[in-house]
Amino acid sequence: MTLIGGFLQTDLINRAQSLGNSITRTADRYFYDLPGIFNKNQLEQIRNMTLARVFCDNNNNVTTMQKQAFMKPASSSELLPCNFSQLIPEINLIHWQELVDIMK
Repeated sequence: MTLIGGFLQTDLINRAQSLGNSITRTADRYFYDLPGIFNKNQLEQIRNMTLARVFCDNNNNVTTMQKQAFMKPASSSELLPCNFSQLIPEINLIHWQELVDIMK
């Protein structure tokens, strides 16, 4: 037994399902892939970002990191220096710089 009547329950379920079909993509982990959110260069930078780089950039005492952050390194030789961006690519924030009209 429910606290709402059968008609209202059916109506709420139908609305939730139709709403879910239209907004599912806006709430999933690939929301950034929707048209008009980011430009082509920004999307390329986002797709190249790794969790290893996030750890390197946002922790005080992390100087080395394995390329696959969730995998335990088999040896210390798998640890890469955080400051060498060819090994653990950095995000290029220049693609988020807004163009400012300096003629104002």
